[in-house]
Amino acid sequence: MSMKHLEEILWSFKFRKRKSPEVNRNDFLKTIPFFEHLTEKQLKTMGQHLHERRYEENEYLFEANHPGASLFIIMRGEVCCRNF
Repeated sequence: MSMKHLEEILWSFKFRKRKSPEVNRNDFLKTIPFFEHLTEKQLKTMGQHLHERRYEENEYLFEANHPGASLFIIMRGEVCCRNF
């Protein structure tokens, strides 16, 4: 198995699509100023690319000075910065 294939498997597992019955993705995106000017079609397209994930308390989302690979939209809770 190639490293690229392994990475694809890991990313697909980490970001499995899960539909949340309690939240309409388009309606949720409309509440975020960054997305408020998108058309319904654009919102639908964005919604199809969202991947929900729950994080445990004190779990790291990303580390400083590492290249970004995702856009995080926090639906509930908060994120804090820790300097080590």
